[in-house]
Amino acid sequence: MRTVKLGAFTGEIGNIGKEEQVPQRQAVEGQRCPLRASTGSSPGVCNYLGCSPELCLSCSVQSLEQQNKVLTTRWNFLKDQDNSHSESDIKAIYEQYMNKMNQEMKALNYEQENLESELAKVLSTMDTFRSKYEDEIRLCSGMEFTFMELKKDLDVSTLHRTELEVKLKGLQELLELKKTIYEQELLTEIKDISVVLGIDSCSRPDLGRIVEDVRAQYEALALRSWEEAEALTRRKGGSFGGHLLDGRREIADLNIRIQKLRSCIVSQKSQCLYLEEHIREAGEQGEGTLRDAKAKVAGLEEALQRSREHMAHLVRDYQELMNIKLALDVEILTYRKLMEGEENRTPGGCGDIVEPRNALGWSTLSHPLSWTGERLEGV
Repeated sequence: MRTVKLGAFTGEIGNIGKEEQVPQRQAVEGQRCPLRASTGSSPGVCNYLGCSPELCLSCSVQSLEQQNKVLTTRWNFLKDQDNSHSESDIKAIYEQYMNKMNQEMKALNYEQENLESELAKVLSTMDTFRSKYEDEIRLCSGMEFTFMELKKDLDVSTLHRTELEVKLKGLQELLELKKTIYEQELLTEIKDISVVLGIDSCSRPDLGRIVEDVRAQYEALALRSWEEAEALTRRKGGSFGGHLLDGRREIADLNIRIQKLRSCIVSQKSQCLYLEEHIREAGEQGEGTLRDAKAKVAGLEEALQRSREHMAHLVRDYQELMNIKLALDVEILTYRKLMEGEENRTPGGCGDIVEPRNALGWSTLSHPLSWTGERLEGV
């Protein structure tokens, strides 16, 4: 006996092969004639020893009918175990199983389409992030180029500032030198001034007043010269101071722009790192999902192939069993016809004989070829 499980169909099928049929047929041959069973002789020897053909035929028919009853009982038992009553039931179960497999395949195809659409979305997202990443890289390169240009401008401004400071220092030294020279020339002029005075002999000269007048003139001249020097110094100092303030203001602006560019570069680098990490995670997730989907599809295809092979094996076993049953029905029908012919020639017979029926309760006389060995469709 062999247990079979196919969907809702569970049962056991008895393997009635040629090895089991040989001893059964030998037993039937032995039961056809008591003399043959006791001596093990051939049919010719039985005829020679005096066993009548009518008796041998009647005993053979009775033994075959008993064997038919045994097989019918066994078939009913197998039928009750298999929970299947006809070939149409097997076909229905097979069709139901195939429909179930088709539904699973449709579900797998639908899931595969969903996974492919998700994969396409992930790939499109990856392309979008890649384009954004490339744009950010280009922007970052542009910002770095701008930073380098600004750095060059800063270096030039720093050099210009240094030059201006050196020039200012030189001008201050020149101013101090000119002031010193002017003071020395002024003192020299004061020493070298000769004054011609007309003295009235009649009157007494007022020397104190004359000295005061000369002193006042020289003080006015010195004050005017000092004011002119101060004005020149202020004018030149204001010009150089304005240039210096402009340079310092420009340097401060450049420092502010450099700080802004540095902060922007840092933020762009962090965003680039985030985009790279997100792209890598999306790629790994898409590859993992695709691998899982392929593994599921391969497993289901393998299970479907195993189920088909198992169904084909069950159908072959069922056909072999039906072929054996058909052979027995044909043999019983043959002996039935022979017995009816003998009864027609010799009235009286061997008594009432039960009409042989097959495993489904059909008469083998009215339906001699009720079972065929045709293969199930779809296998």
